[in-house]
Amino acid sequence: MPNIKHLLIAAIVLACPLFILAVNFGDPCDPTTSHLNAYLTYIDACDDPTGMYACAQNSTCAFKTCVNTNYLKGWSNSTYKFPSRCMDQTYCPDNGLQCTPLVAQGGRCELDRDDECVGGASAICLNYVCVIKGVPIGGFCGVESTQFTYSEQTGEEMTGTFQRDNCTVGAYCNSGLCVQGLANGEQCTQDRECFSNSCFNNGAGGVGYCGIPPDSFKEVPMSTWVAIGVSILVFMIIVLVALWLLHRYQSRKEHEKVKRFFDMQEQLRQQSGRDTPDMTEGAILLGTPRLYAHSNKSDSSIISDIRNRMSLPGTRPQSQMVNE
Repeated sequence: MPNIKHLLIAAIVLACPLFILAVNFGDPCDPTTSHLNAYLTYIDACDDPTGMYACAQNSTCAFKTCVNTNYLKGWSNSTYKFPSRCMDQTYCPDNGLQCTPLVAQGGRCELDRDDECVGGASAICLNYVCVIKGVPIGGFCGVESTQFTYSEQTGEEMTGTFQRDNCTVGAYCNSGLCVQGLANGEQCTQDRECFSNSCFNNGAGGVGYCGIPPDSFKEVPMSTWVAIGVSILVFMIIVLVALWLLHRYQSRKEHEKVKRFFDMQEQLRQQSGRDTPDMTEGAILLGTPRLYAHSNKSDSSIISDIRNRMSLPGTRPQSQMVNE
């Protein structure tokens, strides 16, 4: 009994945190406490471990109705249907409460959510304001700097910084003015500084160099295509020559077998003399060219064996062997 009592107490202690963390529809919350943590991960005021609830403007927890992903860890379809993605001219905010119309230029947007702004690929959410990323070289520009925390492979937490600006493609904001982007090989600290928009550094704002992005299209030079074509042609020629040599080798071996066969025929006729019946031209005394083709005996030994077999008592007459 004491053991059962201890087990019940342990089960209650372990289950208590689950009941404390559980969030239900309509629970009170404070929407002003929803925020991005140091890892730039959105933390909702409802703090729901299942990710099913978000804090609405009426300060209560409500079901999410939209998502920016195809998977939410802990979501239960038996409790509430999985949210859908937003269609054109709308976006799903970080809290996932409902699809919202796109924000016009100059309107407020969420951090690094360019998809919330009107303008398509040329729009950018800079310092929480929707603007167009198209300031020409020499024009006035703005920079957004964001610090974030990340974990090294060793588990050590590090702090990094990434920057964005609203200069046009191939330019970056330097001291409030858009200037020409850096060429490949020049030193950089941010992707935005490079003409290629790719700075190879530690990924946290350290010094690196501009280079071609890993996912960029690489044009294969004509010399490479010529080398590939010549290699294929040479390979085909080598294969054909090898097949021709193999055919010649096999043909020569077959000719040697046939020649040996007929040489033994003639030698057998000469040694048999009058014992050999009269035969028309082309008559065969041996079975086939392959009969002794793989024998290690000499031709004279083979002929002697045949003659001995022909003279043994009970063997068929030579005339029958000839007719066969």
